[in-house]
Amino acid sequence: MQVTPLIWLITIGVTILFFVYEFFAHVRKPHEPGIAESARWSAFYIILAVLFGVGIGVVSGWTFGGEYFAGYLTEKALSIDNLFVFLIVMTGFAVPKMYQQKVLMIGIIIALVLRGGVHRHRRRSDREFLVDFLHFRRALACPGLPAGVRRT
Repeated sequence: MQVTPLIWLITIGVTILFFVYEFFAHVRKPHEPGIAESARWSAFYIILAVLFGVGIGVVSGWTFGGEYFAGYLTEKALSIDNLFVFLIVMTGFAVPKMYQQKVLMIGIIIALVLRGGVHRHRRRSDREFLVDFLHFRRALACPGLPAGVRRT
């Protein structure tokens, strides 16, 4: 299946719109989210992902729909690891609970931009990719350095 540039632009545009909506309607006002609020947002995004997968299945065939759902479930399972990383980072930097949503959103946006940069350059030679990867690793490691310094 060949995905047209128009489909990519629409997908990226809708994703950006969700981030903008999430920021201005929800994250901009610092607060500690409760279990009920977190469950509602999780359910909303899971339903949205399922509808997107059904859309792929209907429009492009269920082979591609099945591949989407396999990828979605894999990413969902792997994202559980990130919860522990977020817990360590938020605790290590002593981020107040009311600001953790904003910090998390900024981190997700940075990760998406960096991931997009890596994918954009994926057709370059392996040597050039290795150099980019090492720069990417350094960029990820630098913010963590203060966490290793003891506070007195």
